[in-house]
Amino acid sequence: MVKTSIEWDMDIKILSNKVIMRQLYMAFGIPCIILIVFASILSVSDGVDNLQEYFDSILPVLYISLGFLAAPVPIILIFFGNRYPFTFTLNDSTACMKTRKKQRKKNRIISNLLIFLGLLSGKPGPAGIGLMNRNNNDVMIKLPRVSVVKFLKREKTIYLKISIFEKIYLFCKEENYEEIVKFIEEKLHKKATLIYK
Repeated sequence: MVKTSIEWDMDIKILSNKVIMRQLYMAFGIPCIILIVFASILSVSDGVDNLQEYFDSILPVLYISLGFLAAPVPIILIFFGNRYPFTFTLNDSTACMKTRKKQRKKNRIISNLLIFLGLLSGKPGPAGIGLMNRNNNDVMIKLPRVSVVKFLKREKTIYLKISIFEKIYLFCKEENYEEIVKFIEEKLHKKATLIYK
């Protein structure tokens, strides 16, 4: 009998998951690199005479960047306990990643807290982040539109991509990875580019 859908729960260890950490450091690292390059250009354009003056002028930016890169670690440990619970669903037409109910409640509390603190302090940044995060618990893509599939065997992860803005990572368990790979191969072997790593 051919399966038409697969569903599984997964508690993902955030700090030890290479895929998630790579995405986090891209999100935080790219702005830091841009900031360092911009500060370097400003230092050089101000007529820095020697290397010591250059390092003295760029040092605060380096410290801020290091703090910015290190900031996710305590936040992840405090608010999420290094685990994030998902339910994954895969069927003939969609791939879906949903945050489980208990975590949704925590996310709603954190979002409401950010909105409240942002409004209280008169700063729109935290309030905006809270509003954007409020309902951002699910990711779903349509399988027939997937153009690239990467099977990351070592990480037990499958990456499905429609475009740069439409993508999903399916984090699998040791025992269901091969089953999910076969399911996706059956559905997409003629429609998408399959890459095995």
